[in-house]
Amino acid sequence: MTASAARSTPHRGSGGRPPAEFGPLARRLAPAGIALPVLIVACTLCAVAADTDLADARGLWILAAAVCAVAAAVAWADVLIVVHRRRPSPGAARVAPPTEDPGPAPPVRR
Repeated sequence: MTASAARSTPHRGSGGRPPAEFGPLARRLAPAGIALPVLIVACTLCAVAADTDLADARGLWILAAAVCAVAAAVAWADVLIVVHRRRPSPGAARVAPPTEDPGPAPPVRR
C-alpha cells in the first residue's frame, strides 16, 4: 500500500462543503423532513389500530393518533417555514451582468 492510498480523504457534504458547515435552516429542515413521514405513518397505524375490533383501549389509540397528527402538522409547518425562508426574497439584488465592456474611464479635466 502506498502512502497516498493510506491517507483517507475527508468526508464532504453537499456541494463539497464539510458537513459541519451546513446552515441553520438546513439543520432545521433535516429533522422535520425525517419526522414528517414517520409521524404520518404512526398516525395511520394508530388510527387503524383504533378501528380494529380487537382494540381494547380504543380511546388510547385515538388519542395517540391525534397526538401524531398534531405533531405531523407542526413538522409540516416547520418544513414550509424553512422552505419559505430559504427562497430568495422578491426584492433581492437581481443585477444583470453588463452586456459590454465600457472601456477606460474618460480623463478628468481640471
